[in-house]
Amino acid sequence: MHYYQFMNGNDWMVGIFGIVFWALVFTAIVVLIIRLAKYPSESGFGNNDKSIEIAKMRYAKGEIDKREFEQIKKDLSE
Repeated sequence: MHYYQFMNGNDWMVGIFGIVFWALVFTAIVVLIIRLAKYPSESGFGNNDKSIEIAKMRYAKGEIDKREFEQIKKDLSE
């Protein structure tokens, strides 16, 4: 018995849906990688720069002293 005897007219649709599914998965992965590379601060990466800027502003305003500022920088660099 041959494989072709069990094929019906809808088998080509299964193949197309498989290709479309994997194309969408691949596209989603590529978009995610590009977004993480382009906007690292929104993804949670690269927040140290923003945190240090906030600490600098607080130090400049006198809200924290030099010792606290240096401790914040040390903590964020670890």
